[in-house]
Amino acid sequence: MTLHSHQDAILEKRDQLREALGGGGAVTDPLDYLTPTWGGVDWRGESSGWGRASTNLMYQGGDFRPFWYTWMMHSIHREECRMVATVASMASAVKDRLEDYVIAGGFSYEVKSKERGNRRYDALIDQLQADMEEFMDRNGWAEGGLESDLHNGSREDGEAFLALSPGKHGVDARIIEPEYCCEGEHVGRDVDNKLGLKGTSWRYGVQNLESDVTKPLGYLVDWSESQTDYQYFMAENAAKARFHHVAMAHHIKRNVRQPVKRGMSDFFNVAPQIVQDAKLIRNMVHGASNQAAIAWIEKYVEASQQQMAVEVGKLADHKRNMKSSGGGLREESGRTVRPGTVLSVTKGKDYVPGPMGSDRNAGFEIVSSLAARRIGAKWAMPEFMISGDASNNNLASAQVAEGPFTRAREKDQRFYSKHFREILWKMFDIYCAQGRYQRYGIDSEKGLSQLKQIVLIDIETPEVAQRDRKEDAEAKEIMHDSGVLSADTWARQAELDPDIEDENLRTEGKQLGVASPLTEREQHVAQYAQKTMWDFWDQQAKDYP
Repeated sequence: MTLHSHQDAILEKRDQLREALGGGGAVTDPLDYLTPTWGGVDWRGESSGWGRASTNLMYQGGDFRPFWYTWMMHSIHREECRMVATVASMASAVKDRLEDYVIAGGFSYEVKSKERGNRRYDALIDQLQADMEEFMDRNGWAEGGLESDLHNGSREDGEAFLALSPGKHGVDARIIEPEYCCEGEHVGRDVDNKLGLKGTSWRYGVQNLESDVTKPLGYLVDWSESQTDYQYFMAENAAKARFHHVAMAHHIKRNVRQPVKRGMSDFFNVAPQIVQDAKLIRNMVHGASNQAAIAWIEKYVEASQQQMAVEVGKLADHKRNMKSSGGGLREESGRTVRPGTVLSVTKGKDYVPGPMGSDRNAGFEIVSSLAARRIGAKWAMPEFMISGDASNNNLASAQVAEGPFTRAREKDQRFYSKHFREILWKMFDIYCAQGRYQRYGIDSEKGLSQLKQIVLIDIETPEVAQRDRKEDAEAKEIMHDSGVLSADTWARQAELDPDIEDENLRTEGKQLGVASPLTEREQHVAQYAQKTMWDFWDQQAKDYP
């Protein structure tokens, strides 16, 4: 296949997908537009694309050959995966379950000092914590906001972009849809000249030095897809971005290695199976519903073929023109099978039930169950989570701490924690460039590196594993009494606000006429004083036996 014919095939597939999405003619079922051949690469191994796969060229220039080596090819794969994730109920179930267990009620974020017990930077830490919470409230981070959008978008598209720009009263965040990050060589050259850079590549809309494709320098975004509304975003260095009056962006990329510039959807390698399973379920339901509408069958004792054809023609209640393989049109008659329909069979013919009406129909359910298990294996997900088959529901065994599903989701949480932390560091970098923390001794140009030496961003993720609550509480009580686990952390792990609970406990104490419970800091002071007192008397006993 030549490059020209390959591009034509991609454009044809794009037109089919757009029509399926509602941009063209009438669509009976979008699933019918998805075939095992994607972007010119035949998943059955019949295309020459597989033969051209080579390890020394696979990641050249940010490509992922043979699957894509142009921006358009990557876009087609993304559109197809979006179609599957939107249309197929099993794919939607996968997305929902992943969000339920990875994001759940949301992550918890806290700025802490790197040096335990060092209270020198308390004022700075309080300011950073307040700025972080303001950023999240301002941009709708939690409770199904950006946090969930970044997770779900990167699952469906294989990547997610977030733009960060200084606003009037804070830092603004905005999702950049992956299709907006595109190539624009002439704009890229202008950006290079402005920044004083040479030897860069702008393939796939990602700027990097040609000598190192693994480190992005920036991103080119066309908001209107008109090749006239371009905006450049820097990947790091807020001080430099401020000097050149440009914003920053963060790129979450999944399922590919570092040299590949753009991400790959979670559904890329299981989409054909999801589509086939969806078609199987659809056809099973349609077949069963039609057969259930048949009350009985009447067999004609005597009738000629011509007479029977006339009778059958009378039963047709709709006709439509269909495209034939030769390019012309053919007329197709159809009949709506309504409840209580009686079928007629002419002499010389016997009624034979279709596959759904025979004892072989159980085989389809077995095949569908097999497909669900194969698809679920991609995410270490048990069948019942995506198939809805309650007979295979073994939630307890799926959520044990050592189980593959739990380990996979905890790995996902570490992945997203890393990226969310980087987003927050970039937000702080923008504030540093504005001189927000100069009164704390933080430089406007090298502020981020200074902050990283002083503080850390601690992220607590929801628990995935199903635990014995009593045993867990007893273990945490031992850790707390041993001075390993603080009451504040314990409360946050239980999804409680320590300040609110402390106030509630004090209120309860006043109502009951008992002393108010001590805060954790007061408890530490009291314990230290008690220990000091006992140490003093022990020393007195040794000195004066």
